[in-house]
Amino acid sequence: MSDIRFGNTYEFLSKLMVMCVPGVLISIIAVSYLLNHLDLGIIVSFAFIVPSLALYFRDDVFNDESCIEGEEILFGYIPTWYGLVSLAIGIYGYFNAVGLNNLTITIILFAVTLIFQILLVMPDKFNKILSIEIRQKKGSALLIVSLVILFFIIYSIITGSSSVNLNNLDVSYESLIRKAVTWGIAIILAILFARKIRSMNKE
Repeated sequence: MSDIRFGNTYEFLSKLMVMCVPGVLISIIAVSYLLNHLDLGIIVSFAFIVPSLALYFRDDVFNDESCIEGEEILFGYIPTWYGLVSLAIGIYGYFNAVGLNNLTITIILFAVTLIFQILLVMPDKFNKILSIEIRQKKGSALLIVSLVILFFIIYSIITGSSSVNLNNLDVSYESLIRKAVTWGIAIILAILFARKIRSMNKE
């Protein structure tokens, strides 16, 4: 248990999340294989790489020491926030990239998704260049929400998803599953952040 706030230490949370990854990946690969969509399972599994490596090797960032500033106790760099959002962005970006017909756009979207996954697990770097304190709750929420919004703006520009052509609307089983997963992740993230921001305003 943490000595400076309620709950487990950030180091423990980081290692716990990383230790769960192999079991989750095996389950994803197994289910995708049974559903004859092994390629999608591999793509989803790829999204775990960046957050897993960051949480495991960046223990100098995602630890309880990030909560201490002199005699003040801050929110710190909480691994669950940054790790899970990085994972969600990866799943969304890679999952949609494989459905594109243009190889160049697919590669660009893969690269952009990878960049944003990396940015989301580097809060300490943003804390050095931004005027707000990222280790505060509001600072963390603002950084994450800003990066997520920026990602979706760039995603829309790359894919041109803002324009809908009903004549070319893909209603195949695979397309419907992809849309359900991606929109589900987006809605869940929006709800979680809305609740978190609301709770912070009440404090």
